[in-house]
Amino acid sequence: KLALFRHDLGPVAYLDLDVTVKGSIGWLREAAACEPIAMMRNFRFGRHLASAVMAWTGPRREIAEGGDPSLIPQWRARPDRWGDQGWIEHRVPNAVRLQDRFAGEISSFRRPRTWASRCSA
Repeated sequence: KLALFRHDLGPVAYLDLDVTVKGSIGWLREAAACEPIAMMRNFRFGRHLASAVMAWTGPRREIAEGGDPSLIPQWRARPDRWGDQGWIEHRVPNAVRLQDRFAGEISSFRRPRTWASRCSA
Protein backbone atom coordinates (compact mmCIF):
# COMPACT_ATOMS: atom_id res chain seq x y z
CA LYS A 1 0.00 0.00 0.00
CA LEU A 2 2.70 2.46 0.93
CA ALA A 3 4.18 2.38 -2.58
CA LEU A 4 0.95 3.88 -3.94
CA PHE A 5 1.76 7.15 -2.20
CA ARG A 6 5.02 7.63 -4.16
CA HIS A 7 3.34 8.40 -7.47
CA ASP A 8 1.09 11.16 -8.72
CA LEU A 9 -1.90 9.04 -9.64
CA GLY A 10 -4.31 11.97 -9.50
CA PRO A 11 -7.26 11.62 -7.15
CA VAL A 12 -7.15 8.12 -5.62
CA ALA A 13 -9.95 6.18 -3.94
CA TYR A 14 -8.51 3.05 -2.33
CA LEU A 15 -10.44 0.10 -0.91
CA ASP A 16 -9.01 -3.15 0.47
CA LEU A 17 -10.15 -6.27 -1.35
CA ASP A 18 -12.27 -7.37 1.62
CA VAL A 19 -14.34 -4.16 1.68
CA THR A 20 -17.96 -4.47 0.59
CA VAL A 21 -19.49 -1.49 -1.16
CA LYS A 22 -23.22 -0.85 -0.80
CA GLY A 23 -24.70 1.96 -2.82
CA SER A 24 -22.88 4.87 -4.35
CA ILE A 25 -19.27 5.70 -3.52
CA GLY A 26 -19.61 9.26 -4.78
CA TRP A 27 -18.62 10.46 -1.31
CA LEU A 28 -15.30 8.61 -1.64
CA ARG A 29 -14.71 10.15 -5.05
CA GLU A 30 -15.41 13.55 -3.48
CA ALA A 31 -12.90 12.85 -0.71
CA ALA A 32 -10.27 11.83 -3.27
CA ALA A 33 -10.78 15.05 -5.21
CA CYS A 34 -11.05 17.43 -2.25
CA GLU A 35 -8.96 16.13 0.65
CA PRO A 36 -5.14 15.90 0.78
CA ILE A 37 -5.65 12.56 2.55
CA ALA A 38 -8.65 10.94 4.21
CA MET A 39 -8.86 7.54 5.89
CA MET A 40 -11.45 5.60 7.79
CA ARG A 41 -11.41 5.70 11.56
CA ASN A 42 -10.46 2.36 13.10
CA PHE A 43 -13.62 0.70 14.44
CA ARG A 44 -11.84 -1.04 17.34
CA PHE A 45 -9.46 1.78 18.27
CA GLY A 46 -11.62 4.82 17.49
CA ARG A 47 -8.99 7.49 17.80
CA HIS A 48 -6.70 5.70 15.32
CA LEU A 49 -6.81 5.35 11.55
CA ALA A 50 -7.46 2.28 9.43
CA SER A 51 -6.19 1.83 5.88
CA ALA A 52 -9.01 -0.30 4.46
CA VAL A 53 -10.65 2.77 2.89
CA MET A 54 -8.54 5.79 1.92
CA ALA A 55 -8.67 8.73 -0.46
CA TRP A 56 -6.02 11.25 -1.45
CA THR A 57 -4.86 13.57 -4.18
CA GLY A 58 -1.41 13.64 -5.72
CA PRO A 59 1.77 12.05 -4.45
CA ARG A 60 2.20 11.82 -0.69
CA ARG A 61 5.90 11.01 -0.58
CA GLU A 62 6.13 11.85 3.12
CA ILE A 63 4.12 8.68 3.73
CA ALA A 64 5.95 6.38 1.32
CA GLU A 65 9.45 7.52 2.12
CA GLY A 66 11.45 7.99 5.28
CA GLY A 67 10.58 4.62 6.69
CA ASP A 68 13.34 2.52 8.15
CA PRO A 69 12.78 -1.15 7.20
CA SER A 70 14.35 -2.22 10.49
CA LEU A 71 11.33 -0.70 12.27
CA ILE A 72 8.80 -2.97 10.52
CA PRO A 73 8.70 -5.55 13.35
CA GLN A 74 8.08 -2.76 15.85
CA TRP A 75 5.12 -1.44 13.85
CA ARG A 76 3.67 -4.95 13.44
CA ALA A 77 3.80 -5.54 17.20
CA ARG A 78 1.89 -2.45 18.32
CA PRO A 79 -1.60 -3.44 19.46
CA ASP A 80 -3.22 -0.10 18.64
CA ARG A 81 -1.27 1.21 15.63
CA TRP A 82 0.09 -1.66 13.62
CA GLY A 83 1.43 -2.16 10.13
CA ASP A 84 0.83 0.22 7.26
CA GLN A 85 -2.06 2.06 8.92
CA GLY A 86 0.08 2.77 11.99
CA TRP A 87 2.86 4.10 9.78
CA ILE A 88 0.48 6.29 7.77
CA GLU A 89 -1.04 7.71 10.95
CA HIS A 90 2.45 8.38 12.29
CA ARG A 91 3.30 10.34 9.13
CA VAL A 92 -0.03 12.20 8.72
CA PRO A 93 -1.76 12.22 12.12
CA ASN A 94 -4.23 14.90 11.04
CA ALA A 95 -5.68 12.96 8.11
CA VAL A 96 -9.39 13.56 7.65
CA ARG A 97 -11.46 10.78 9.24
CA LEU A 98 -13.94 9.64 6.60
CA GLN A 99 -16.65 8.81 9.16
CA ASP A 100 -16.45 12.40 10.45
CA ARG A 101 -16.57 13.99 7.01
CA PHE A 102 -19.14 11.57 5.53
CA ALA A 103 -21.27 10.42 8.45
CA GLY A 104 -23.19 7.19 7.86
CA GLU A 105 -21.27 6.12 4.75
CA ILE A 106 -18.95 3.58 6.41
CA SER A 107 -19.98 0.86 8.83
CA SER A 108 -18.59 -2.45 10.01
CA PHE A 109 -20.35 -5.80 10.06
CA ARG A 110 -17.79 -7.25 12.46
CA ARG A 111 -18.64 -7.60 16.12
CA PRO A 112 -16.21 -6.09 18.59
CA ARG A 113 -13.85 -8.69 20.01
CA THR A 114 -15.24 -8.17 23.50
CA TRP A 115 -18.51 -9.74 22.33
CA ALA A 116 -16.86 -12.94 21.09
CA SER A 117 -16.27 -14.23 24.60
CA ARG A 118 -19.98 -13.81 25.43
CA CYS A 119 -21.16 -15.95 22.51
CA SER A 120 -21.73 -19.65 23.03
CA ALA A 121 -19.67 -22.04 20.93
